[in-house]
Amino acid sequence: MNNSKRFLHKKKRTNIYSNNCFIFQDLPGIVDRTASFLGKTLTPEDKEKLLDHLSFEKMKANPHVNMDEITYYLTTQHGIPRKTHFMRKGQVGSWKEELSPSSINKLNEWISQNRIPGLWDDLLE
Repeated sequence: MNNSKRFLHKKKRTNIYSNNCFIFQDLPGIVDRTASFLGKTLTPEDKEKLLDHLSFEKMKANPHVNMDEITYYLTTQHGIPRKTHFMRKGQVGSWKEELSPSSINKLNEWISQNRIPGLWDDLLE
């Protein structure tokens, strides 16, 4: 069992962890697990409101989540017209369609040299 899985299986957890890959694959499940972790019961109406608020479409439209100020600043500083947003497609792995094979190889090489052993092994393999 890798480090991230060990962390998630502790008996007395004080934190709950998820990432975008898991959230967009099973948002209702994440909402249920988070409510359970917090000891809260959600009404069906409350759950629907949360699912709507946490949907990819709503996050992409939210300038605070989408980091519009940061991406605008970075693109203008480098003289590059802004073509994208921080929240792009909401599809896990879509970065593979946007990066060149050379960039993917450089990224994989950097990850293999710099990653923490055991962390994210189940996602990187």
